[in-house]
Amino acid sequence: MKKLVKVLMMMAFVFGAASCSDEKDMPVMPTTPESEQEGMTKTEEPEYPRNVKILLEEASKYDNITVINNATLLSDVKLGGAPMIFDLSSFEGFDVVIYIDDTNFYYDVYVPSEGAKLGLKYGKEDSYIGLSEVMYLNKDITELPFKKELLGLRYDCDDKRHNHGDTERDYYYKSFNDYIVGVFDSPQVLQLEILPNQSGDEQILSFGVSDGFPQSCAGMNIIQAAK
Repeated sequence: MKKLVKVLMMMAFVFGAASCSDEKDMPVMPTTPESEQEGMTKTEEPEYPRNVKILLEEASKYDNITVINNATLLSDVKLGGAPMIFDLSSFEGFDVVIYIDDTNFYYDVYVPSEGAKLGLKYGKEDSYIGLSEVMYLNKDITELPFKKELLGLRYDCDDKRHNHGDTERDYYYKSFNDYIVGVFDSPQVLQLEILPNQSGDEQILSFGVSDGFPQSCAGMNIIQAAK
């Protein structure tokens, strides 16, 4: 049975109330002709941005994925242009909560203490999937850098847009630290290996993912159980 997607929208309604001591004292209200009633515009539901509608539709197919939508600015541009929406089959076997608001778009992914592997699939064949340069542990302000190793030119990249090899986006790569190993070595898929949790407590690994352009990105919180 498909799970209902949780969608939280802030909406305000104003009700008018009147009271009377005797029903007979109530004034007789004129009846609006049917022709006028038919012409009246009904209050319409807000139109979700295209990306949000796609995400809600896709997420409804998965029992392990919940979407929390707190967006109030109902525009693709105001919502951030094009937040990265991964193929949701990437999260098979893991509970995921996806949060949307007016300034942020991020995934909470719950993984076991012994570690996990995720293959985040995104976009068309020549799409670039970049891992951020730093990570935050338990949402502390201290930055933990990723080491990066370039793995060679991406031949799936459309070299008509620039001189091929001039930017880091033209290359496959490996990024790693003591908590995560990220490998982008094939079209459309960023392979993430979450290493075992040695801390003894639940830990949160926070980082960003983008396609190389600032308007298309998403935050990732890997919430890893204690050992």
